[in-house]
Amino acid sequence: MEQIGKVFRQLRESRNISLRQATGGQFSPSMLSRFETGQSELSVEKFLFALENISASVEEILFLARGFHYDTDSELRKEIIDVLDPKNIAPLEDLYRKEYQKQTHSQNKQKHILNAIIIKSYMKSMDERVELTAEEGKVLHDYLFSTEIWGNYELNLFSVSSPLLSVSLFTRYVREMVRKSDFLMETKGNRNLFHTMLLNGF
Repeated sequence: MEQIGKVFRQLRESRNISLRQATGGQFSPSMLSRFETGQSELSVEKFLFALENISASVEEILFLARGFHYDTDSELRKEIIDVLDPKNIAPLEDLYRKEYQKQTHSQNKQKHILNAIIIKSYMKSMDERVELTAEEGKVLHDYLFSTEIWGNYELNLFSVSSPLLSVSLFTRYVREMVRKSDFLMETKGNRNLFHTMLLNGF
Protein backbone atom coordinates (compact mmCIF):
# COMPACT_ATOMS: atom_id res chain seq x y z
CA MET A 1 0.00 0.00 0.00
CA GLU A 2 2.96 2.31 0.63
CA GLN A 3 3.99 2.08 -3.03
CA ILE A 4 0.43 2.84 -4.15
CA GLY A 5 0.35 5.94 -1.95
CA LYS A 6 3.63 7.11 -3.43
CA VAL A 7 2.36 6.61 -6.98
CA PHE A 8 -0.88 8.38 -6.12
CA ARG A 9 1.09 11.39 -4.92
CA GLN A 10 3.21 11.45 -8.10
CA LEU A 11 0.09 11.43 -10.28
CA ARG A 12 -1.66 14.05 -8.16
CA GLU A 13 1.31 16.43 -8.18
CA SER A 14 1.97 15.88 -11.90
CA ARG A 15 -1.57 17.13 -12.54
CA ASN A 16 -1.16 20.10 -10.17
CA ILE A 17 -3.96 18.92 -7.90
CA SER A 18 -3.76 19.90 -4.23
CA LEU A 19 -4.42 17.56 -1.33
CA ARG A 20 -7.60 19.50 -0.58
CA GLN A 21 -8.81 19.17 -4.18
CA ALA A 22 -8.06 15.45 -4.19
CA THR A 23 -10.09 14.83 -1.04
CA GLY A 24 -12.99 16.94 -2.29
CA GLY A 25 -13.95 17.80 1.26
CA GLN A 26 -14.97 14.19 1.96
CA PHE A 27 -12.05 13.55 4.32
CA SER A 28 -9.08 15.51 5.65
CA PRO A 29 -6.08 16.44 3.47
CA SER A 30 -3.80 15.29 6.30
CA MET A 31 -5.31 11.79 6.07
CA LEU A 32 -4.49 11.67 2.35
CA SER A 33 -1.00 13.01 3.03
CA ARG A 34 -0.34 10.21 5.53
CA PHE A 35 -1.54 7.69 2.94
CA GLU A 36 0.80 9.13 0.32
CA THR A 37 3.79 8.85 2.65
CA GLY A 38 2.94 5.31 3.77
CA GLN A 39 2.09 6.30 7.35
CA SER A 40 -1.50 5.08 7.19
CA GLU A 41 -4.02 3.47 4.86
CA LEU A 42 -7.22 4.69 3.26
CA SER A 43 -10.55 2.92 3.11
CA VAL A 44 -11.49 1.65 -0.36
CA GLU A 45 -14.31 4.20 -0.51
CA LYS A 46 -12.00 7.15 0.21
CA PHE A 47 -9.29 5.83 -2.14
CA LEU A 48 -11.70 5.47 -5.07
CA PHE A 49 -13.17 8.92 -4.38
CA ALA A 50 -9.69 10.49 -4.40
CA LEU A 51 -8.76 8.58 -7.57
CA GLU A 52 -11.74 10.05 -9.36
CA ASN A 53 -10.77 13.53 -8.19
CA ILE A 54 -7.31 13.24 -9.77
CA SER A 55 -8.75 11.68 -12.96
CA ALA A 56 -6.86 8.41 -12.51
CA SER A 57 -7.96 4.78 -12.76
CA VAL A 58 -7.16 1.78 -10.60
CA GLU A 59 -5.46 0.15 -13.60
CA GLU A 60 -3.22 3.19 -14.08
CA ILE A 61 -2.19 3.22 -10.42
CA LEU A 62 -1.46 -0.52 -10.34
CA PHE A 63 0.55 -0.37 -13.57
CA LEU A 64 2.77 2.36 -12.14
CA ALA A 65 3.00 0.72 -8.70
CA ARG A 66 4.22 -2.50 -10.34
CA GLY A 67 7.06 -0.57 -11.94
CA PHE A 68 5.47 -0.25 -15.39
CA HIS A 69 4.58 -3.94 -15.50
CA TYR A 70 1.15 -5.23 -16.39
CA ASP A 71 -0.72 -7.82 -14.36
CA THR A 72 0.04 -11.51 -14.99
CA ASP A 73 -2.88 -11.88 -17.43
CA SER A 74 -1.63 -8.97 -19.53
CA GLU A 75 1.89 -10.40 -19.41
CA LEU A 76 0.56 -13.73 -20.72
CA ARG A 77 -1.17 -11.99 -23.63
CA LYS A 78 2.08 -10.18 -24.42
CA GLU A 79 3.99 -13.49 -24.40
CA ILE A 80 1.44 -14.98 -26.79
CA ILE A 81 1.60 -12.02 -29.17
CA ASP A 82 5.42 -12.11 -29.10
CA VAL A 83 5.56 -15.72 -30.36
CA LEU A 84 2.47 -15.65 -32.59
CA ASP A 85 3.35 -16.60 -36.16
CA PRO A 86 0.47 -17.58 -38.51
CA LYS A 87 2.86 -19.82 -40.47
CA ASN A 88 4.49 -21.57 -37.51
CA ILE A 89 2.59 -23.08 -34.59
CA ALA A 90 5.73 -24.47 -32.88
CA PRO A 91 6.50 -21.38 -30.71
CA LEU A 92 2.94 -21.42 -29.37
CA GLU A 93 3.22 -25.14 -28.63
CA ASP A 94 6.44 -24.48 -26.68
CA LEU A 95 4.76 -21.69 -24.71
CA TYR A 96 1.80 -23.98 -23.99
CA ARG A 97 4.04 -26.79 -22.71
CA LYS A 98 6.04 -24.42 -20.49
CA GLU A 99 2.89 -22.92 -18.98
CA TYR A 100 1.29 -26.31 -18.42
CA GLN A 101 4.42 -27.65 -16.74
CA LYS A 102 4.39 -24.76 -14.26
CA GLN A 103 1.32 -26.21 -12.55
CA THR A 104 3.37 -29.22 -11.40
CA HIS A 105 5.26 -27.16 -8.81
CA SER A 106 2.74 -24.36 -8.25
CA GLN A 107 0.45 -23.62 -5.33
CA ASN A 108 -2.08 -22.39 -7.90
CA LYS A 109 -2.32 -25.25 -10.40
CA GLN A 110 -5.68 -24.06 -11.69
CA LYS A 111 -4.31 -20.69 -12.82
CA HIS A 112 -1.56 -22.26 -14.94
CA ILE A 113 -3.98 -24.71 -16.54
CA LEU A 114 -6.35 -21.84 -17.38
CA ASN A 115 -3.38 -19.96 -18.88
CA ALA A 116 -2.52 -23.06 -20.91
CA ILE A 117 -6.11 -23.18 -22.20
CA ILE A 118 -5.83 -19.55 -23.33
CA ILE A 119 -2.63 -20.37 -25.23
CA LYS A 120 -4.26 -23.47 -26.71
CA SER A 121 -7.13 -21.37 -28.07
CA TYR A 122 -4.61 -19.51 -30.25
CA MET A 123 -3.20 -22.86 -31.36
CA LYS A 124 -6.74 -23.89 -32.35
CA SER A 125 -6.97 -20.93 -34.74
CA MET A 126 -3.94 -22.36 -36.58
CA ASP A 127 -4.78 -26.05 -36.33
CA GLU A 128 -8.39 -27.26 -36.16
CA ARG A 129 -7.24 -30.58 -34.68
CA VAL A 130 -6.25 -28.92 -31.39
CA GLU A 131 -8.63 -29.94 -28.58
CA LEU A 132 -8.91 -29.53 -24.83
CA THR A 133 -7.69 -32.46 -22.76
CA ALA A 134 -10.16 -34.00 -20.31
CA GLU A 135 -8.32 -32.29 -17.44
CA GLU A 136 -8.39 -28.88 -19.15
CA GLY A 137 -12.10 -29.22 -19.90
CA LYS A 138 -12.80 -30.09 -16.26
CA VAL A 139 -10.70 -27.21 -14.88
CA LEU A 140 -12.40 -24.70 -17.21
CA HIS A 141 -15.85 -26.03 -16.33
CA ASP A 142 -15.19 -26.16 -12.58
CA TYR A 143 -13.74 -22.65 -12.51
CA LEU A 144 -16.46 -20.93 -14.53
CA PHE A 145 -19.37 -22.83 -13.00
CA SER A 146 -18.13 -22.32 -9.43
CA THR A 147 -17.53 -18.57 -9.88
CA GLU A 148 -20.72 -16.81 -8.80
CA ILE A 149 -20.07 -13.45 -10.47
CA TRP A 150 -18.45 -13.32 -13.90
CA GLY A 151 -16.33 -10.21 -14.29
CA ASN A 152 -13.93 -9.16 -17.02
CA TYR A 153 -11.52 -12.05 -16.44
CA GLU A 154 -14.24 -14.72 -16.65
CA LEU A 155 -15.86 -13.17 -19.72
CA ASN A 156 -12.50 -12.94 -21.47
CA LEU A 157 -11.60 -16.51 -20.50
CA PHE A 158 -14.87 -17.81 -21.90
CA SER A 159 -14.56 -15.67 -25.03
CA VAL A 160 -11.03 -16.84 -25.77
CA SER A 161 -11.68 -20.52 -25.01
CA SER A 162 -15.02 -20.75 -26.86
CA PRO A 163 -13.47 -22.09 -30.12
CA LEU A 164 -12.37 -25.13 -28.10
CA LEU A 165 -15.94 -25.92 -27.01
CA SER A 166 -18.56 -28.03 -28.76
CA VAL A 167 -21.83 -26.33 -29.74
CA SER A 168 -23.71 -27.98 -26.87
CA LEU A 169 -21.04 -26.99 -24.34
CA PHE A 170 -20.90 -23.45 -25.70
CA THR A 171 -24.67 -23.14 -25.23
CA ARG A 172 -24.42 -24.30 -21.62
CA TYR A 173 -21.66 -21.79 -20.93
CA VAL A 174 -23.67 -18.97 -22.53
CA ARG A 175 -26.59 -19.71 -20.21
CA GLU A 176 -24.19 -19.56 -17.29
CA MET A 177 -22.69 -16.30 -18.59
CA VAL A 178 -26.12 -14.67 -18.87
CA ARG A 179 -27.01 -15.76 -15.34
CA LYS A 180 -23.76 -14.72 -13.69
CA SER A 181 -22.75 -11.49 -15.40
CA ASP A 182 -25.84 -9.36 -14.70
CA PHE A 183 -24.11 -7.60 -11.81
CA LEU A 184 -21.33 -6.16 -13.96
CA MET A 185 -23.16 -5.40 -17.21
CA GLU A 186 -23.11 -1.70 -16.38
CA THR A 187 -19.36 -1.81 -17.01
CA LYS A 188 -18.97 -0.79 -20.65
CA GLY A 189 -16.10 -3.16 -21.43
CA ASN A 190 -17.96 -6.14 -19.97
CA ARG A 191 -21.16 -5.23 -21.79
CA ASN A 192 -19.37 -4.97 -25.15
CA LEU A 193 -17.60 -8.28 -24.58
CA PHE A 194 -20.91 -9.90 -23.61
CA HIS A 195 -22.62 -8.72 -26.80
CA THR A 196 -19.66 -9.77 -28.96
CA MET A 197 -19.75 -13.26 -27.45
CA LEU A 198 -23.45 -13.65 -28.26
CA LEU A 199 -22.97 -12.40 -31.82
CA ASN A 200 -19.98 -14.66 -32.46
CA GLY A 201 -21.68 -17.68 -30.96
CA PHE A 202 -24.95 -17.42 -32.77
